[in-house]
Amino acid sequence: RLRRKVLRHSDERVKMANDILGGIRIIKFYAWERPFARELGKVREKELKALTKLTYIIQVIFSVVLMSAPIVQIVLVFVTYIYTSDEPLSPSVAFTTVALFNMM
Repeated sequence: RLRRKVLRHSDERVKMANDILGGIRIIKFYAWERPFARELGKVREKELKALTKLTYIIQVIFSVVLMSAPIVQIVLVFVTYIYTSDEPLSPSVAFTTVALFNMM
């Protein structure tokens, strides 16, 4: 949804830039460069705000995934050990496994 919002702002900015370039003679003749540049800047500001928000959200998601990966990995190893081994999970095996994962 946020990506669509960014693309909508990008499309609006590109359309406006194309319209400006299409009518550049009239804009130059009447010296309308600054008002058109301001309008284009406003649209670009909206685009950057939406893009920044999207980037922060993606960054948070990646951080959460990367921070939780070691914990999930150890839990999966212990669950696999419990279901595949005939012996119960002893503290010595658990602590050794955790120490080995911390070394990696």
